Amino acid sequence: MRDLKQQGLELSIRVTAQEEYGSLLWKVPTLSAVIRLLHNPAYAGAYVYGRSEYLGEPRSPKTGKASTHVRDVAQWPVSIHAHHPAYISWEEFVNNQEQLRQNWGREENRGVAREGRALLQGLIYCGLCGRKMSIQNRAVAENRSPSYVCGRAYQDGKDKICQSMTPRPMDAAVVETFLAALSPVSLRVATQVMEQVEQDLRSQRQQRELQLEQARYEARLAQRQYDAVDPANRLVAAELERRWNEKLERVGRVGTGFCPCGARR
Repeated sequence: MRDLKQQGLELSIRVTAQEEYGSLLWKVPTLSAVIRLLHNPAYAGAYVYGRSEYLGEPRSPKTGKASTHVRDVAQWPVSIHAHHPAYISWEEFVNNQEQLRQNWGREENRGVAREGRALLQGLIYCGLCGRKMSIQNRAVAENRSPSYVCGRAYQDGKDKICQSMTPRPMDAAVVETFLAALSPVSLRVATQVMEQVEQDLRSQRQQRELQLEQARYEARLAQRQYDAVDPANRLVAAELERRWNEKLERVGRVGTGFCPCGARR
């Protein structure tokens, strides 16, 4: 979401309200919209049905509607791959779903890396009870390192936590092992990173061109509507002129800072 806003890119939506049903709108991206997009298999060129199943019980105490249960990808009753042109491959889509699931941060998931200096956050489990350990970050002013803490037993009513420890020796050992394994393939990794950066830039340019083309089309359509109105009908003419100006302003916003080569002005 932050990247889309920094690049000045908007997300398209279809109007589902009765008025202007089915028309295309462009809106500033929100976190919920991005998450819905990443979870939508249409993004990978697939048509699916039955992503959720409705359970008879329990029902919502407010609405009385049956609760829903999200099925795993393998359990979708209808899944037609290559149904339409895709933005990403099906394999990448499935990997993204797994990454999103891991980012959830539940007991069985890895969780997303967050603030703090602990290297193994979300990866380390207690050697006594086998549960995931959390991170206790202290204030920076104290100049103290964080701690790995297994406090689930205490949360469940025990008298004390299982254990806590400083991350320094474990993190140092992991860093040393990681760098030793990485050095023979560092050149190949750097090449892959550069290729990914170039691919991302191409995708951004393509998205900008599509938005600019759509904005120009809407401006031309608004102009034709304005030219076709009877000048004697001043109210309608004024409204169409306002809409035309709005479309022209959007063309200016989308086109500002963009040229076909992808460089920012």
